[in-house]
Amino acid sequence: MFSLFSSPSYFDQELGELKRSRGMWRGQIGLMGQHYPLILSGTRKLPESDAISTAKLALHSYPDWCRTIEQALFEHYEPYADALASEETGSAAQIKINRAADVWAYVEIEYVAVYYLATKLATEIAYRTEWDEEHTVAARFQDGELIELCGSVLQP
Repeated sequence: MFSLFSSPSYFDQELGELKRSRGMWRGQIGLMGQHYPLILSGTRKLPESDAISTAKLALHSYPDWCRTIEQALFEHYEPYADALASEETGSAAQIKINRAADVWAYVEIEYVAVYYLATKLATEIAYRTEWDEEHTVAARFQDGELIELCGSVLQP
């Protein structure tokens, strides 16, 4: 009976299988040799074709975006640096980032989402950071350009 209301899965050659759950299409995306949750907007029947194209842009552009992302993450880290340096114990006390390229040892991708931000599709690459354990931060891109590093996001 409930199969009448469920969406069929969708298969894309590059992104693999996508299934609709909680109002979004969900699958996996491979970035830098790792796989992460992928979340796409779409209708009940299909993921939006522009969202699929935008996810593929992220898939292929991520290595080029990393320089911009690491700089934004480093700028996010800087206000935390003094507080972390004063901590005497714990893993946070071990964080010492002297240049933008060093942030990668202290961050991990949590998910990649492609959805509408206002009226335009955006790619949100969300990170957990060791220096800000209370928030998930996200690099948001539109048309292949970083528009902001959002300091606190929730997975759609």
